[in-house]
Amino acid sequence: MAEMSSQIAIGRALDQLRADKSGISTSEFAVALGALIYLRWADFQDAEQEAVAAFDDSHYEPILPAAIHWRTYHSLPVERLQKLLSDELPVRLGSLGNERHNPLATQLHRIAPAVEKLGR
Repeated sequence: MAEMSSQIAIGRALDQLRADKSGISTSEFAVALGALIYLRWADFQDAEQEAVAAFDDSHYEPILPAAIHWRTYHSLPVERLQKLLSDELPVRLGSLGNERHNPLATQLHRIAPAVEKLGR
């Protein structure tokens, strides 16, 4: 049931994009949606690493600050979420750069343009 609900929501969003001429194409929307899914997965990975560190009684430094974790911003009001996606999150993702010691940071850096486009 949840899968069908997601499919319907994505279909409606695509229909609205086509009708509104919002400046984002269907393919750009797909890339942005993929970026959001990746951000959700990255948040899950960070949370799991934090749990492992707590169990091992060691320190873990999350890749992104708590204020811009998916678990923090997924339920923000639309205006605040748009500002976060168009301004704050792309800048933070862009600052991660190509970190050889942290492949997740490198991948998050690469999705910054898609996140910024989604914010617009």
